[in-house]
Amino acid sequence: MRALTLAKREASILDGVQVKEDGSLEGLTGEAMEQGEVLVAHLIGLLETFIGEALTLRLLHDAWPDLPVFDITPEGKQSI
Repeated sequence: MRALTLAKREASILDGVQVKEDGSLEGLTGEAMEQGEVLVAHLIGLLETFIGEALTLRLLHDAWPDLPVFDITPEGKQSI
């Protein structure tokens, strides 16, 4: 619910979307679906805040095995 609240601030089209009791989303159709990436970005950001980067990346890899993995070098640069 928190991720949706944050996403609604950036994409007002998501105002009609609600989280149901089972955690599914209601109203994420049409134009709202196009802004779903904003919601996912906030969800991932909150996961990282609460459980840390390493565990969040592990969960993302489990959910999306084909997702490219980025490594951060000691210099702070990203590499694939």
